[in-house]
Amino acid sequence: MKITTGQVGQAASLGQTASGGGAGNFGDALRKAAEEGAQALQKAEGTSRAAAMGTADLTDVATSISRAEVMLESLVTIRDKVVSVYNDIIRTPI
Repeated sequence: MKITTGQVGQAASLGQTASGGGAGNFGDALRKAAEEGAQALQKAEGTSRAAAMGTADLTDVATSISRAEVMLESLVTIRDKVVSVYNDIIRTPI
């Protein structure tokens, strides 16, 4: 799955809309994390492609893939926590 910067911006704008459109600190933090994750995935993809052509050092390939994997796991964990908090808020009696 390829993540584009448009998708990152769209997800962050949804976060700002959900937070009431205030200062957007949380939305900005999510946007930054998503952009960093997308960059790490793109770098890993590029080094993997270079390795397949025989022009990249295997240490660089392993490092970039490992970094992308950690970033993706972090983003998934953040998403799961946000969804969990949202569900808790929805279930809270008024």
